[in-house]
Amino acid sequence: MKATMTEHAEELAIKELEKLMSEGNDPIAVIERSILKGWKTFYVLSDLRKTDDAKITQEQAALESEERRHGLKRDG
Repeated sequence: MKATMTEHAEELAIKELEKLMSEGNDPIAVIERSILKGWKTFYVLSDLRKTDDAKITQEQAALESEERRHGLKRDG
């Protein structure tokens, strides 16, 4: 069973969301991202995008390396 947020935690989350909104972040996108990831707080979307892009790049590099190792992909 997951713990519910206290009233104080809810107030802090709302303040954080207001801060992110004032910085130009889409509040709906911020909330949806937090729900999707199971987070109890909010993060700047641009920071998350950089993190996600880095993960994708690392995954692509690993896949390409594996393909080359098995001769599935030809360079050049």
